[in-house]
Amino acid sequence: MKSGSKKVLLALGVFCVFPACGNNSERLPVQRERQGILSKSKVESVLELKNATWKEECDGSRDSIKLEIAQVLDAKQAELDAYRKLLPESPGYSRIRLGRAPHEFILREPSEVKKDLSHEWKESEESWEELYEHFLEIKNEPISARWDYLEVYFNSIAGSDRDRTVEGEDYSLGKDSGPKIEKLFQELKKTKSFLDCVDRNFSPESLSFINSIDLYKGFWKRINDPNRTPEERQNSYTYFLKWISYGRDGYTFTPNLSIKKISKDEIELPIFSNASSDILEKIEKYSAEIWTFPDLKLKIRWVNDLTGSPENSIFSLFIDRIFGRRSYVSTNKREMHLFQDVRATTIPHEIGHVLGFPDRYYEIWNAQKCSYTTQYLEIDVMSSSPTGHATLQERLELKEAYLK
Repeated sequence: MKSGSKKVLLALGVFCVFPACGNNSERLPVQRERQGILSKSKVESVLELKNATWKEECDGSRDSIKLEIAQVLDAKQAELDAYRKLLPESPGYSRIRLGRAPHEFILREPSEVKKDLSHEWKESEESWEELYEHFLEIKNEPISARWDYLEVYFNSIAGSDRDRTVEGEDYSLGKDSGPKIEKLFQELKKTKSFLDCVDRNFSPESLSFINSIDLYKGFWKRINDPNRTPEERQNSYTYFLKWISYGRDGYTFTPNLSIKKISKDEIELPIFSNASSDILEKIEKYSAEIWTFPDLKLKIRWVNDLTGSPENSIFSLFIDRIFGRRSYVSTNKREMHLFQDVRATTIPHEIGHVLGFPDRYYEIWNAQKCSYTTQYLEIDVMSSSPTGHATLQERLELKEAYLK
């Protein structure tokens, strides 16, 4: 979903343990979906980032360029939205209009099939400096696809900044962290209090992992600080357990209990929506192209009345009227949000979340470079929605969860 240099949008998040980052008190992980949603004007969003609790020194050094870009984009917002409604060609995509005003839905369908996808992990980098260079190149140009790209890039990096500096999300876990955090989680399950958190009770691999993540290292230090009271150390221990469990969730498939097996090789996914039939038909088509296999078929059953439905079981689909924002799924609220001008390839990625998959791209914050590095696999739809498909691993996870 992201497209910085080739960034796959959506994010992980950062909790700061350094005094320079603001309030250094104990903090629980925020149970949210790393949406990076910017609900305010761009200037208001930048001002929020400027006063964020968990911002770092390098964040502040970019405040002036963030504000300059935000002011121009806010001034051009109406013009940019009008440009998109004309359905101009977009590099690699054709825009189409579904539904009827005021409930129309504009989306981008691929105009070419990407071939020769890599099976190796790739990395892309995103920074305010790169965004500002693009801004300087086009600031005197008329509205075009280059301005379209600028706003999407702005929303991407500003959203990640908000998750990290305002919400306190952890942006330090990467593609290789899954097995390590699982091992640490299992070892922590054997402990009962802070008194058990001593080096001899943990493997060298887990201790090395703790020391490689500033957030975890800070908790470990506070848990084992003899100058703190037993109550304070136990409090740090409790919070540490919650952070490890929260981090582990980012690598874990979570079955959707509303999905039913309706035949030996077919599953039914109910989704509530009042969108028009042509929109729903497209969503089902895009989803089936990715999530249907010879031995497993996905059927979406559209529900227009939630009366009698078990609470918090069925997801609801919302077609939002705002352009240039990240589509997302909230598992806590059981909601799927698609924004105007979304790529058609993003839809099966979001349906993947509804099926139970986490994101499989990893966004890592580098404070020294003041940039984000995204690790992604081109072949995996949950890692790179513009290019990916469902992997064999994901196919097997679906069969294990829903066809047994």
